[in-house]
Amino acid sequence: MRIGIVVDSTCDLPSGYIEANNVVLLPITVRIGDAMLADHRDEEATLSFLHAHVAEHGAEAETIPFSVNQIRDLFLQQLVIDYDHVFCMTITKTRNPI
Repeated sequence: MRIGIVVDSTCDLPSGYIEANNVVLLPITVRIGDAMLADHRDEEATLSFLHAHVAEHGAEAETIPFSVNQIRDLFLQQLVIDYDHVFCMTITKTRNPI
C-alpha cells in the first residue's frame, strides 16, 4: 500500500526531511503588487522574488491559498497516481482558509 503525506508550504518541517520522506507540498501563492509566486519552499526562488518586489510593493504583500481547482489538479495529476491513500496536514482554517 502506497501512502502519501501532503503538507502546506507553511509547515515547519526541514527541507531535508520533506525530500527524504517524499512529502508533497501544497503550495500557497505569494502576491506582492502584481507579481505572484507559488511558494514551493525553494528558498532561493522565494528570496529572489522578495528582493525583487518587496521594496516597491511590500505593503501590498499577501498570501493566497491555492484554489479548489488547483488543489484538485494536484490530486488528480499526481497524488491519485502515486498513492493509494493520502493524508493531508494543513494549518487550521482560522489561520488559513485552505
